[in-house]
Amino acid sequence: MVGKRHSKKSKLQAVLKLMKEENTLLAISKDYGVSSSTMRKWVQELFGNNPQVLGNVKELLRISEEDYESEKEKLFAEIGRAYLLRDSKIRCENSFVLKSHLNKG
Repeated sequence: MVGKRHSKKSKLQAVLKLMKEENTLLAISKDYGVSSSTMRKWVQELFGNNPQVLGNVKELLRISEEDYESEKEKLFAEIGRAYLLRDSKIRCENSFVLKSHLNKG
């Protein structure tokens, strides 16, 4: 019986999941409907038997995750500043309305 054919893109996505350690080899293999030995073949197809290449790719993935975290922190800080500015404007408006109301009476 011939199994399902996977595109290069599909193979790359599976290997990247494996390298990002999103799940175990067995679980990712199961998700793609292949055996763990097939997953190992995909890794070899993409990177050969050179462990240095695999290490470099893992390092790139780690760096990109750090960059993501850094950008996320910057975004949350910006959102926090926007909320503080909004709250400050609301307090000023409320104060103005309150003073206007008190001055009428």
